[in-house]
Order: sequence, then structure tokens, then C-alpha cells
Amino acid sequence: MRLRTRHAGQAGDFAGFVGAELRSETRSIDLGTAAGRRYLTSGWSEDRWDKRRKRSYVIGKGGESALRFDLIEPRPLTLQLHGRPMNPDSGVTIDVEVQVNGYPVQTLSLAERPRRYRVAVQEGVLQAGANTIMLRYRRSDSADPMYPVAWYQVDLLFDDRSVAP
Repeated sequence: MRLRTRHAGQAGDFAGFVGAELRSETRSIDLGTAAGRRYLTSGWSEDRWDKRRKRSYVIGKGGESALRFDLIEPRPLTLQLHGRPMNPDSGVTIDVEVQVNGYPVQTLSLAERPRRYRVAVQEGVLQAGANTIMLRYRRSDSADPMYPVAWYQVDLLFDDRSVAP
């Protein structure tokens, strides 16, 4: 299980925590695990295991899937989404529109094998506290969104590589 968070506060200074609200920030979500399940809000399968890749995953079901993540303070970040179409040999391209807090940020065309996709998210789209990622699925050859996508992990990579404020 891999789930990482950062905590607000002053490291090494216990006095900085007295009376302060301790909040955490999402850095990585290992999908298909009990710890990752709490971030999935709608449009997801039960947790599954990929024997070939020795990884847990979930399937985005229906036309869209939503998950949430938490930030202490809005700042630019890159979402790294690790996924693949469930039937890579079909030759069908799956387009995934990525929205953050209702704003379209990028459309991905999923490759045949598992891959990490990077999506830049500007600070103005984000908010302190809970944020929502909506993944909207579309087959390139059809308006039918009923084509499953396997998702392994979501990482939040901050542009400045700094620790949380």
C-alpha cells in the first residue's frame, strides 16, 4: 500500500503545533487499495489485482469517474495518472477528458499499454481543502463511453518540488 501525505506545521518546532489545526495534503493515491478507496467518489469498480503487473487497480465505469484530493494551499501542480485501456488489443483509442474542479484541463488519448500521463494544473483552478478530478471517457470511434479504463495510481507533483507550506 502506498499512500503519501504532507502535513502542515513547522518540523522540529513542537511549539508551532500548539493550538494549530493539523491538516494534511494528498501527494499520491494508490488506486485499488483500501487506503486509496476513500478518495474515489463515483464511477469506480471494486478493487482489483493485475497478476501480470503485480499491482492493484480500479476500473473507471460508465461515462465518467470522480476522485478527490486535498491541498493545504493552491499552487501549480502536475497530475500523473497511471492507466490503460482494459482491452488494449482492440485498436480503439480511448480519449479521457481531465477536469479539475469543473475546469477542463487536458484530453488524453490512452495508449495500448499502461502509461503515466502528465497533466499540468494551474493554481487558479485549485482551492485549499478538497478538490475534484473528473475523468470523462470517450471512444475515438463512437460516442459510446462504455469502454473500461484501468487506473493504477494518481500522483500530485508540485512544480516547485517543495514541501507543503
